[in-house]
Amino acid sequence: MKQIGGKPVSDVLKESVPNSFLNLTPSQFEEFVCELFKEMGYHANITKASGDFGADILMEKDGEKIAVQVKRYDSQNKVGVPEINQVLGAKAFYGCDRAMVITTSSFTRSGRDLAEKTQTELWDGSELDSKIKEFYPDYSEYYTGENDDFTFSCVKIVEDMHMGKEGEATIVHLKMQNATDKKIHVEIKNILAIDKLGNQFENYRYFAGGFVEGDIYPKKSVPLTPCWYSRQVPNARAIDMVVVKYTTRGLSKEIMLKTFIPESQKIITIPGIEHEQTFYGLEREGM
Repeated sequence: MKQIGGKPVSDVLKESVPNSFLNLTPSQFEEFVCELFKEMGYHANITKASGDFGADILMEKDGEKIAVQVKRYDSQNKVGVPEINQVLGAKAFYGCDRAMVITTSSFTRSGRDLAEKTQTELWDGSELDSKIKEFYPDYSEYYTGENDDFTFSCVKIVEDMHMGKEGEATIVHLKMQNATDKKIHVEIKNILAIDKLGNQFENYRYFAGGFVEGDIYPKKSVPLTPCWYSRQVPNARAIDMVVVKYTTRGLSKEIMLKTFIPESQKIITIPGIEHEQTFYGLEREGM
């Protein structure tokens, strides 16, 4: 199997998926995307580092030539009009039939508008994840919400919970289970919600009864109940993933869980609460 940065693709996936590929250099990420396209049946090659005229990868399939620009950005750095203009220039320069932009983050609204007008295909971080899981099925375990010590699962989301003077909140109910045969002391540092646009928000508190610090006994589980202001995270559909950051045995760790909205959604009225609360399930699928 092809190596990237001296490591096989399997190791790159294991190390890079939890880090949204930010642990790779831009050139290493380009190599990985190029290998992904080869798995998808394309004849793909990386262009030279300098003077690429706006394309990092050139590829062909079924007589169609495509210019691809790859951007390894963090979630706060969105791809916009300048990057899309660059790949459009590369499309013209190399005589390609189509243009694509792939990023680990997301796209600005103006960038999406330009892409729609110019029929430029866009892959954001979520689309990239789905392609990786489809074409590297042997490594799908890197997307599960678990590590050597714990498994994580998402139970439900509560929208518009009235929190008194704090206003309305969105609450994600998680379960953290000790997967070992030993008692483990854990401290939850914070939990992030990352929305569909790539914005991330740290929880401002935990709902009553949620675990924050203590011992988790073998094979036992504790509830995590992070809360976000509704003005930040208005509903379940806004959430792309949650990131749990914690410390154990003096080490800082984190786990990512991607979310989904089921086809059937259940609305439950909680006794004593004047308004309805909406609950959504979450897929136990971490990164």
